[in-house]
Amino acid sequence: MNADLTTGWQLHQAGRSADAARCYHTLLARQPDHADALHLFGVLHYQNGYFVRAVELISQAVALQPETAAYHANLAEAYRALGQHQQAMDHCFA
Repeated sequence: MNADLTTGWQLHQAGRSADAARCYHTLLARQPDHADALHLFGVLHYQNGYFVRAVELISQAVALQPETAAYHANLAEAYRALGQHQQAMDHCFA
């Protein structure tokens, strides 16, 4: 696992959202197609109530790694939070 991703995840788990966001952002600036960073940055946005941005980021992760079930599950939850139930269901059965 990438050091920035590991640090970001540890900060994320510790509830230090702003610090975690900086780690994810730094990693994505260098590697814009890093699926795990996109996913976790999206989850962080979801947890902070930024559902539209969460959908954008997690959708990018899904596009890069469509076989990753956790990405679909979290994308479904972000869509659910937006009241977009059909899109949420589509990712539950992806």
